[in-house]
Parts: sequence; C-alpha cells; structure tokens
Amino acid sequence: MKIPQTITETEKNVPLEPEKTGKPDIASKKPTPKQSERLTDEQRLEELERKAEEALRQTGDVFSKRDRERILKEREEARKEWIKQRERDLKQREKVRKEILKQRERERKQKLKEQERLRKEKLKERERIVQQRNEK
Repeated sequence: MKIPQTITETEKNVPLEPEKTGKPDIASKKPTPKQSERLTDEQRLEELERKAEEALRQTGDVFSKRDRERILKEREEARKEWIKQRERDLKQREKVRKEILKQRERERKQKLKEQERLRKEKLKERERIVQQRNEK
C-alpha cells in the first residue's frame, strides 16, 4: 500500500497528490466540432438570438415589460450593427479583390507588350542578317 507524501505545516497535513474520487474532472472537455459541423456566422448569430430569447422567456417574470422592450431593442440594434459591419467587410474584401484583378491585368498587358517588343526585335535582327547575306 502506497502512502501519499505529506508536508507538515503547523499541525496541518497537506497531501501532495490529490485523492482519486472516481468522479470526472470538474471541467469536462467537449470535443471540438468537425469542419462539417462548424457553423457559419449567420447560423451562430441565429443560435445566439434563439438562446437569448429563450433566456428572456425564462426570466420574463423578473423583468418588467419596459425592461424586456429595452433589451430587445438593444439586441436588435446590435444585430443591425453586426450586419452593417459584415457588409462593410464584404465590400472591403470585394474592393481588394478587384484591385488585385486590375493589377494582374496590368501585369499581363505589360508582359504581352514586352513579348511583342522582343518578337519585333528578333524579326529585325533576322532581317538584318538576311540583308547582310544578300549584300555579300
């Protein structure tokens, strides 16, 4: 039988190893959802709103009608602000995407222009060589 080590502190024994009770740990770990189970922003927002409404229903007796209306109004304003922010983010991403496309198009045109310049240069060089041979 193994005796747990203890430290004596002024008439107090403190075990160094916690006792095993057979009960699960306090903080139960839930597995993280798989990629296919993850929620979109809209789904998370809807879930939060649903839970908020459920919580309001449960505590409905505690709040007065005016308090409930105020809370609902605040939540609606927060939801509208979230939607506006999301639209701003989408607009910004679209702007960046368009700028990247424009830059790629400019680079493509520049590359074509350079290829055309090299083609003409080679053509002139060939013509010069042919002309030199003809002169000899």
